[in-house]
Amino acid sequence: MEPPAPIQSLLERLQDNPAIEVFASETRLREAELREARSRRRADIDVGAGIRHQAELNDTALVFQASMSLSSKRRARGAITAAQASLLAVASQRDSAILRMSAQLLALDQQHRLALNEISVLQDSVLPQLVIALNETRDAFDSGRYSYVELNAAQQQLLDTEFSLIEAATRAHLLGVEIERLSGETLGAFRRGNGQ
Repeated sequence: MEPPAPIQSLLERLQDNPAIEVFASETRLREAELREARSRRRADIDVGAGIRHQAELNDTALVFQASMSLSSKRRARGAITAAQASLLAVASQRDSAILRMSAQLLALDQQHRLALNEISVLQDSVLPQLVIALNETRDAFDSGRYSYVELNAAQQQLLDTEFSLIEAATRAHLLGVEIERLSGETLGAFRRGNGQ
């Protein structure tokens, strides 16, 4: 089994996770809405021109028209406040998502490290001792000192430990996959890229 990736590096890379990148688009959208709301503060001046024919006088006149909305600053204030609140809400949601993902990543990393440690202990310490014990029990059985019950118990203990090793390896693999999914990084490529 490969050693786990440094968790701090994975936490730093959470900013680049596609699930977090969604908030960047949302932020840009909310910033555009804020700019639009601020642009409404300025008074809009509508200018028009036209020709009017007066039938009673049999005359034609050139008409100019100008209009300006009153108190547009007051009306825009509510839209600006709402746009600012939306922008802050997106930032808060992004920070909350990063914190939630960081907590999940830390918990998964801890479980992954425990599974890798269990694999190491089973492979390096427990299984070799059980193989020695089984060989000695088999020799004692062959010489008639132990019954079949003792031989069967030694075989069963070795099999149970091998199954525990398989379960720990499966758990470590699944936790590694979940870490990769959450961090957006492939752990094998990540380790090679960092010289590990």
